[in-house]
Amino acid sequence: MPDSTIVADLTFDRCTIRPEARQLLVDGKPAKLGARAFDLLLTLIEHRDREVSKNELLAIVWPGLVVEENNLQVHVSALRKLLGPQTIATIPGRGYRFTAALRPLASTLGETLAGPAGNAPVATPARRSTDRPGEWQTLFGRDDDFNAVTGLVAAHRAVTLVGAGGIGKTVLAQAVVRDMKPAFSHGVCVVDLAPLTDASQLAAAVAGDLQVTLGPGDATRALAAALADRHMLIVLDNCEHLAAPVALLVGSLLQTAPRLHLLTTSQEPLKVGGEQVYRVGTLAIPVGATLAEAKGAGAIRLFEHRARAADQRFVLDESNVAAVVDICAQLDGIALAIELAAARVQLLGVQGLRERLGQRLFVLSGGSRNAPPRHRTLRAALEWSHALLSMDQQAVFRRLGVMSGPFGLDASQQVAAHGEIDAWAVLDHLGALVEKSLVAVEQDKDGEMRYRLLETMRQYALERLAESGEQHATRDRHLACFLALAEQAKAQLVGPQQGAWLQRLDLDRDNLLGAHAWCDQADAGAERGLRLVNALLRFWLSRGLLAQGHHACIEALARPGVERYDRLRCEGLLHAGWLCSYRSLDGDAQKLLTDSVALARAGGFGELLANALSRLGFVFLSLQDRRAARACLEEALALARQLEDEALLVNQAATSLAELERIEGNLDAAAALYDEGLKHARATGDRLRTMIGLNNLAMVAVASAAAPRARAMLIESLAISDELGSRRGRLVVMEVCAGLATHLGQWERAARFDGAADIHTVQMGRRRDVADAAFLAPLVARARAAIGPAGYAAAQTAGRALSYDDAVAAMQQWLQQLQESY
Repeated sequence: MPDSTIVADLTFDRCTIRPEARQLLVDGKPAKLGARAFDLLLTLIEHRDREVSKNELLAIVWPGLVVEENNLQVHVSALRKLLGPQTIATIPGRGYRFTAALRPLASTLGETLAGPAGNAPVATPARRSTDRPGEWQTLFGRDDDFNAVTGLVAAHRAVTLVGAGGIGKTVLAQAVVRDMKPAFSHGVCVVDLAPLTDASQLAAAVAGDLQVTLGPGDATRALAAALADRHMLIVLDNCEHLAAPVALLVGSLLQTAPRLHLLTTSQEPLKVGGEQVYRVGTLAIPVGATLAEAKGAGAIRLFEHRARAADQRFVLDESNVAAVVDICAQLDGIALAIELAAARVQLLGVQGLRERLGQRLFVLSGGSRNAPPRHRTLRAALEWSHALLSMDQQAVFRRLGVMSGPFGLDASQQVAAHGEIDAWAVLDHLGALVEKSLVAVEQDKDGEMRYRLLETMRQYALERLAESGEQHATRDRHLACFLALAEQAKAQLVGPQQGAWLQRLDLDRDNLLGAHAWCDQADAGAERGLRLVNALLRFWLSRGLLAQGHHACIEALARPGVERYDRLRCEGLLHAGWLCSYRSLDGDAQKLLTDSVALARAGGFGELLANALSRLGFVFLSLQDRRAARACLEEALALARQLEDEALLVNQAATSLAELERIEGNLDAAAALYDEGLKHARATGDRLRTMIGLNNLAMVAVASAAAPRARAMLIESLAISDELGSRRGRLVVMEVCAGLATHLGQWERAARFDGAADIHTVQMGRRRDVADAAFLAPLVARARAAIGPAGYAAAQTAGRALSYDDAVAAMQQWLQQLQESY
C-alpha cells in the first residue's frame, strides 16, 4: 500500500499500533496479523474521520488486483476478533469506519496520551487570529449566554464553557473574545486544540500561538514563566480529549501569571481550582408561535441564515415556518445539527428534510469543507464525543439509547447494568456521561433528578447498540423494568396514592410505549404485552389517552400466542372495549365486550365478568337498547355484591346502573345507587371514583333544583381533579356548571360553559356520556329558548374559543363567587 501519513505509535483500548515497525500489540504482546490485515487497519485509522467505502479499501489494500469483496469481509472479521467488535463499525451499504479512541503513548504531563519525548505530534493546533472576525460565525439566540459569560470572564480568571459537541461553545467563545479584546492590555489569543493529540506538545503549541520562545526544561513551567506579567485572555478551544493535561497547564498558568484570564471550551469541566463552569444549552425553539415570534428564536434564526446561505431562494414564511420549527425541535436545538439540516434544504426542500430526520445520521452530512472534520457531518461530531469515552462508559451510553424521553436513576441502573457493569458502576458512568454532556439532567417538580439523551444522541446510541449485539438483551431489560413499574402502579391507581402514581406514569409514558412496542419481538412478548396494557387502563382513562390506549390494547391482543392466556386476554378485551366505548366506537366496543363476557363466563373469572357486563351495559345505553342495558347492569351489580372485598366493582356496577335510572328519570333510584358507589369509593380512598361519584350526584342535585348541594359537590370534585391532574374530570365539572348556570338563570354563562366543555371533550377524542348528554339536553333547551338561538349560538361559540386553561379558570372563578353568595 502507499506510504501512510501515520508514523507515531498510537494506542486504543488494549492495543498499541507501531506503524514504522508494522507491529500490533494486544495487552502488550505482539499479535499475529497478516500484511493485508495490517494495511487494512492502518488505512481505517488514517481515515478515521469518515467512513471508508469498500471499493476504496480494496483499491488501497489490494492495489492493481481484482479481489472479491468477501476477502475484505474476512479481514474485517479477523480484526474485530482481535481488537474487539466495537473497534470497526459497519456503515450499512457504504463501508467501514474505525471508531476506537486513539491516543499517543505516555506523555511527560503524566497522562497516557502521547508518545515518548521527541515523537512528532500527530497534528498541530490551529490558531485563529482575532483580527479576522469575518472568518468567525455569527452568534444567534445567545444574548443571555453572551452577557453571562462576559461577566464571568471579567470577574474570574478561569471559565469553562461546557456542552455537548456541536452545541455552539466555540461560536459563543468567539463572540466573547471579540467583545472583550480591548479589556486586555496584551490582547487575546485563541488556540484550537482539536487537531492536537500529543499532550506532550500542549505547552509548546500554546507558546507557538503566543509567539513565545521556550527554553530548555519543563515546557509548562517555561510557558507559565513567560506569561507571568501578561494581562491577556487566552482561549483554549476544544479541550475535551486533553482534559487532564489542559487542567494541569491551566492550573500552572493561573498560579504563575496573576493577570492572565483563561476561557476554555470542553464537553466536560476541567476541575481546576477556581474554575467557573458555564453550561451552554441548546438554542431556543418557539412553541405555538407566530411567524414573527418564530423568527426571533435562536434556532429558527440560525436555520434561516444557513438555509439562505445555501440557497438564496429560500424564504421563511407562513407556508413553511411550522415545518422549520418542527425540524429544529426534532434536532433538539443543537446548533451544528440545525446548520447541517439547513444546508440540505436546497436538495431536499423543507418538507423532504422533515420527513427524513429519522435517518439524520445519514442525511446531515453536508457540512462546510472549511469546518473541522468533526463538524462536517453529524455522525463525525458524535463519533468524536463517543471516542472520548471508556469502554464501560460507551456500553452504558449505548444501552441508555433504549430509553425514550426522560428516565430516572433506578430505571437507568436496571437497564444498563449487565455483565461486569453493576448498578453502582452505572451510577458512576451515568455521572460521567452527564459531565461529558452526552446525557442531559433535569429536576422534576418533586426534586427528583431525571436524565435524558437528546434524540440525535439517542439515535447514535441505538446504532451502536445494534452493532454491539446487545440490543435484544438490553430491550428485554427495558421491558422488564417498565412492566414492573406498570404493574406496581396498577394496584396503586385505585387507592389514596393514585394522584402520585398517575404523575409517576406521566414521567415514563414514552418508555411505557417503547416497552409495549418491543413486545412484538420480546421473549414471551404476547403474555408480557397483555400484562402491560392491562396494567395501564386507569392511566389511559385518567389522562384522556383514549386512542393511544385503545390501539395499544388492540396491538397486544393481536400478537401471536395470546390465545394461551385466557384471563389476560379476557381483561385485554374488556379494556379495549372500555376505551372504544368512550371513543364513540360502539359497534367495536360491543364486539370486544361481548367476547370478554364470553371468556369470563367460560373461565369462571367472576370479577372480570362483573366488570365486562357493567361496561357492556354502558354500551347498550349508547346504542339506545335500554332493555339489554338493564339486563347487563343488574347482573353486573348482583355479581359485584356477591364478591368479597370488591368495592371497586360495586362502585362501577352501581354507578353504571344509576346512569340508566337517571336517563329514565328515576332520580331517587339513581341517587341511591350513586351514593352506594360513592360510599365504596371513599372507603377505599379511590379519589378518581370519588370525583366521578360527586359529579354524578351534582347532576342529580341540579336536576332536583338543589343548587347549593350541587355547588358544594362540584367544588370538592374540582379539587380532586386538580389533585389527580384529570383533564376529563374538570370537563365533566364544566358540563355540570353549564346545567347549574341554567338553573340559576345565567343563560349566556351556561352556553359558554357548554361550548367550552364540548370542544375540549371532542379534542380529547372523547364524547359526552349518554346520561350526561341527557342531563344537559333539557337545560340547554331552556337557555336557548331564554336568549334565542342566535344569542345561545354566539355565547356557545365564545366558549369554544376559550383555551382549556382559560375555560377552567373562568369556571373556578364562578364557583368561588357562588360559594361566597351562599
